[in-house]
Amino acid sequence: MKHNLILLIILYAIAGNVTAQESKAYLVAEGKQWAVCVNTFKGEYWTETYRLQGDTVISGKTYKIEHISRYEDLSDMKPSGRYIREENGKVYSITDKDQRNDFVFDYAMEIGDTLCYNPGIDYYGNVHNHFQCIRLVAVRDTVMPNGDGLVRKCYDVEEGFFDSGDCQFTGVTYSCIEDIGFEYWGLSTPQIGIDGSWSYLLYVKQDNTMLYQSFDKVLWKDNTALEYIKYDRIDAPYYDLQGRKVANPTRGIYIKDGKKVVID
Repeated sequence: MKHNLILLIILYAIAGNVTAQESKAYLVAEGKQWAVCVNTFKGEYWTETYRLQGDTVISGKTYKIEHISRYEDLSDMKPSGRYIREENGKVYSITDKDQRNDFVFDYAMEIGDTLCYNPGIDYYGNVHNHFQCIRLVAVRDTVMPNGDGLVRKCYDVEEGFFDSGDCQFTGVTYSCIEDIGFEYWGLSTPQIGIDGSWSYLLYVKQDNTMLYQSFDKVLWKDNTALEYIKYDRIDAPYYDLQGRKVANPTRGIYIKDGKKVVID
């Protein structure tokens, strides 16, 4: 009887651990915010900060409400009309104008898997004719620069288009980082093939904790404009394999600029 009781306790512990892993939040959390620099074909640029705050229920599912601000102090923050939820590693998005439930990312993908997005829809409600898709090509561990020093999974994906039943890939790759989002868009979905504009993830915060900050030192000007001060990535700090910052690395294996390096 005693052995059976011990076995039952172990089985419950294993089941609880599996449940905890399945429900792990990779991206969506209350109070989390992303700052993105947006540049247009006119050469203009501005910042947009997105913050998850509050819940709403849509079709029986609970979503976080996304808010948007053009000011660093969030003084003009208001709901963006987009809602985000996460379930078993899958991140979903829905908007007031587009009621189709769509993926942001699927952290349960394996190398070689493809994720297809809904066809794009413009502000007038017109649906585009092409689909966007990404294919997972690699998974690695990384430490984000100027952040909290934690080791996170980095999912390298190749972008493509879905047409006539087949995905046509462009050869362009970028990363989606666990707990951070896409390196260019953050919490937003990829904008594949969009000419004349681009966006660049500046930082990710969880309340007052900086999870990630770009290699570029960012200066805010007049709340809505940015200036960049570039510095060489050779100055990026070293981290050990436990994610701890190392001031004076000696011989061994370290993580620098998100990659493993060996010092002989």
